Amino acid sequence: MNSRSIWPLVLVGMLIGLIFAEGGSQWHSGAPLITPRLGATAVVYGGKIYVLGGKTVGGTILNTVECFDPAVGQWDDTCVPPFSDARFDAVAIIWNDELYLLGGVNHENEITDEVEVYNFQQQSWREVEKMRRKRQGHVAYLVNGYICVMGGIRE
Repeated sequence: MNSRSIWPLVLVGMLIGLIFAEGGSQWHSGAPLITPRLGATAVVYGGKIYVLGGKTVGGTILNTVECFDPAVGQWDDTCVPPFSDARFDAVAIIWNDELYLLGGVNHENEITDEVEVYNFQQQSWREVEKMRRKRQGHVAYLVNGYICVMGGIRE
């Protein structure tokens, strides 16, 4: 499989990766995540797919990140250090070459307004200003240099 055939990728239930080949008409099974998870979020950066957080089938809320490199065809769970506040139903977005992790449900099963940012150059996480409202299951888009967060469940 070449690196172009991975796009777009849909992670169904975050348990099994499904790949729709560019220009193709079939879905193919991809490599499974190292830690099966649901309620995770994902972004693409630098040609890799990053899956963040979620929770296990047993209910453990995760603060881990796995990344998939299409050139290698495998998941790596050491590519990014864990973030501080384990969560599921969060949303992630790339802005200014940094990974933003917004909201979700934390390890205390509370909807959160926390925002953590991963700097790929420094290989570290930092907390930034919280969102104005707590949200889970929301979406985020970049619009004219702003991160816009919409929908989801609020407290």
